[in-house]
Amino acid sequence: LCCCFSVWSGVKKSFMGTSRKLVLIFLAILLFFLSHPNFIFNNGLSFLAYFALIPVFICIRVSSIKSLIPLGFLYGCLSYGLLCSWFCSFNPYAIYLGTAVNGLFMLLLFLALKAFSFLCARFSFLAMALVWCLYEYLKTLGFLGFPYGILAYTQWKNTLLIQSASWGGIWPLSLLLALSSATVSCLLQREKSVKEIKLLLISFGTFFTFLLLSGAFLLKKYNSEEKKSFPIICVQNNTDSNKYGLEVYKRDAKTLMALTDQALDDFNAKIVVWPETAFVPPLLYNYIERNDTDRYAMVLNLLDFMQKRDCAFVIGNKIKEKEGGSYKDYNGVLVFDRLLENIEMPAPLVYKKIHLVPFAETFPYKKLFPGIYKALLMGGSNLWDAGSEFSVFNIRGLSFSCPVCFEDTFGDLCRRFVLEGSDAFINLSNDSWSQSNACQMQHLSMAVFRSVENRVPSARSTGSGVTCLIDILGRIKNHSEPFAENYVCGNIETLAEKKLSFYTLYGDYFVIIELFLLIFMSLLEALKHFTFFRSLLCILTRGKNITKIEECLT
Repeated sequence: LCCCFSVWSGVKKSFMGTSRKLVLIFLAILLFFLSHPNFIFNNGLSFLAYFALIPVFICIRVSSIKSLIPLGFLYGCLSYGLLCSWFCSFNPYAIYLGTAVNGLFMLLLFLALKAFSFLCARFSFLAMALVWCLYEYLKTLGFLGFPYGILAYTQWKNTLLIQSASWGGIWPLSLLLALSSATVSCLLQREKSVKEIKLLLISFGTFFTFLLLSGAFLLKKYNSEEKKSFPIICVQNNTDSNKYGLEVYKRDAKTLMALTDQALDDFNAKIVVWPETAFVPPLLYNYIERNDTDRYAMVLNLLDFMQKRDCAFVIGNKIKEKEGGSYKDYNGVLVFDRLLENIEMPAPLVYKKIHLVPFAETFPYKKLFPGIYKALLMGGSNLWDAGSEFSVFNIRGLSFSCPVCFEDTFGDLCRRFVLEGSDAFINLSNDSWSQSNACQMQHLSMAVFRSVENRVPSARSTGSGVTCLIDILGRIKNHSEPFAENYVCGNIETLAEKKLSFYTLYGDYFVIIELFLLIFMSLLEALKHFTFFRSLLCILTRGKNITKIEECLT
């Protein structure tokens, strides 16, 4: 707090007008970037998240609406561009579009923050904290939904605080961090009333204490619960996503089989998991059509390999299906188990990825914006069709679902799998294209919350990292080194007696509470401005019984 006062005093004395605002914005960008996993600090500096919004809130207070437009756009573009700079490795068009879209959204957010700082003048910083949290929820919705950069994810290694996710999702933790910045911002603005400062201090202190106590209670409770163990192997083949061709696919398949045999020699597992699109040629398509002799031979070799191993296989593979007069391509998961007799004449259980990555995997507006659609294809985007079924597999005594890659960053989507009967998540990912530890760690930081939210374990098999096992408390049990051929062996533990968490049952209800609280504060403040209401009543009643009506309202 002393450091914040010193920095703010120095900035205030040294810079005036636009220069001071730019300093605040660049400081906010730096705090936001460093608090998340990044290319400087792999795990992120999570404590900075408690102060990341201080410059933003102060800038909102001292800036005019006109000046907020470029400042909001600048903050949105640079904060997203720094955090997700790894996107350039996949598709430069995606990062250009992503930064521009995020800049536009942040511009609108800055204007909303300014509006509510005016509407809720006495409690402006509290209102801005709520608006920020509501924005974070909105950015997870729809085609452009992209959860990267949400404040709560900075705390992924804080086992005590993240337990709140089981009853409120990530939103209570995001609100705590926003309230922390709001409280300090209020203290730095010395002209603020004692009442507002007291309100913020009491709100933050009470909420922080509640999260700590609830976290301690839940840790103790779930540590003592009886659990069932399932042995599993997750393979990491460290493939290069930028290399294509039959020889590359054969080499990758050979590597996967060799790693699997090594792992099975070390550990007697019931389930073996291969990463997203680990086996590249569409297995069912090539088995049925047999247009390509070499690819058909690859499929037969894989089927023979699985038939001779006493375990189930969960494999990432492209699903190519003929519908009508054309083919549809799905990013999918195939589940084989010789106990189900679905290998020799392949009839795997199937899951088709539902939520696709915007611009990189899907662009539904190709008729409206054909130029952008063409640019994405030319830039290397692999556009897929979307599945619709929340599949749950019951294999070898374990009920599980397979969110593919990006899907385990969405809380509401993953809870749907649990509601359908899933007891565990087996995630198949491939972030190798990013060539970035930061990308992989950001992805992992979000996956941790899915296990806590639903009280189900996760097993992650990735192309290059982070392959790991996560328990129901969000603790990473085993993990592999990034960008190496490796595998992870271990037991995932499910609750012996299944109990749906509050979040699984009711989803993102906490956001609705935040919305109603914001509306209530706005109305409360509006009712204080009686002049407007008195004028309105005079017009409606033509001046009759105005005193009596005022008394009733009071």
